[in-house]
Amino acid sequence: MTTHSPILLSDIPRTNVIFVDKKPDGTCKVCDGINLKETFASNIHTLYNNSFFLDGIPIGEFAKQKIESLHAQIESGAIDNHTLDDIYRIGEPIIRNILLQEYDNKRKTLSNEKRVTLLKEELAKLENDKL
Repeated sequence: MTTHSPILLSDIPRTNVIFVDKKPDGTCKVCDGINLKETFASNIHTLYNNSFFLDGIPIGEFAKQKIESLHAQIESGAIDNHTLDDIYRIGEPIIRNILLQEYDNKRKTLSNEKRVTLLKEELAKLENDKL
């Protein structure tokens, strides 16, 4: 059986799995250097990254670009009332929490007037339960 599914792979013990990759000439080669101790009942995201030769985090390219753009926006201090909405839209809790922390740190460096405006907008959203 051949699969590109980490869900199926997590049901198969490592000793029963042969990993293959493509050589530069397009032919296949068997890989023995996979960094997994076990595939059976393994974390699906870990399997995706390690067993399917993905670089970086397993999210779509559009989402990755939006997160990078959001990070750059926060770093530059160009945050507005939509920045927090964009952060809360992110489903991955680790990425979301990192961006929230960056947002909070950057907000502290803004002028008092800008900080008050952002905090009032955030409070209004919280009161309306929209965050």
